[in-house]
Amino acid sequence: MSLSESTLVRPELANLTLPQMAERYNASAALLGKPPVNRFSDKQTGIKRLEVLFKDIEALAPKTVKVGRSKRQKIFTYPPAESLKEIVPGSLRAQGRDMLLKGATLKQIEALIHDFDRTRGKPTTRAAERAYGLVRLLHTYVGYALREEGSGDNKVIFVLNREEWLAWKATR
Repeated sequence: MSLSESTLVRPELANLTLPQMAERYNASAALLGKPPVNRFSDKQTGIKRLEVLFKDIEALAPKTVKVGRSKRQKIFTYPPAESLKEIVPGSLRAQGRDMLLKGATLKQIEALIHDFDRTRGKPTTRAAERAYGLVRLLHTYVGYALREEGSGDNKVIFVLNREEWLAWKATR
């Protein structure tokens, strides 16, 4: 049975000479505490032994596991729409807007969502996603400008109308 380069995991091994294979094997075998070899009887045996050795080394290496989707960076600096849409008084949108007029973090908006659901007798689900969605909705649907101060969990987000946005931009 011959090994073709297309069936090898590491096709570059086929280009090595027998002494180069032994040298590479011995350098890597020391990592696993395997005894060194003087030489391989033929190229096919050398390639097989190197492939097995490298697989054993890879099995010991820590794996990086990507869990779920990567989170999108939350940026809150957007200009306002030409006009603002009306918000129903007492609604979650209105309460969120009132908090964000003074400035609030996403954690504070999450707490607002928990309180809002509790007063309605409903369990809170996906509070973090809903908090982010509420802030974005105040911009995309209602038309408020968004600006942020700080970074990370301490990032304070503000909603602004057109005049407030223009005044803020003039100071920058």
